[in-house]
Amino acid sequence: MYHSVRSARAGGHPDLLVPPTYLFGLALRTGNAFGWATERGFDMARALHGEQSFDYAEMVYAGDTVTLSSTCSQVEQRARFQRIARTTEVSRGGRPVARLVTLLLCPEVAS
Repeated sequence: MYHSVRSARAGGHPDLLVPPTYLFGLALRTGNAFGWATERGFDMARALHGEQSFDYAEMVYAGDTVTLSSTCSQVEQRARFQRIARTTEVSRGGRPVARLVTLLLCPEVAS
């Protein structure tokens, strides 16, 4: 269903399914992919990938036009790490299709 249009259509889909993590790649294609973090003083040179999650309301297909809207949804200090998260809402034709969350970590600088 991800590689064969015929298989996708046989499965009742209008076209190839977009792989679940593909939308994260679209979110990175903005002019300043991590501006949401650096604008809040987050040191990307020391950043660690914390986690990613996604929740689909509807499937996304090859050829769909989607709109992504991202917000910084969390900034906090925990233990020895600064945590910052971005939530991206993905819509197609004004209808929500997915919610993506990216969490980054930055270790404290040792004194």
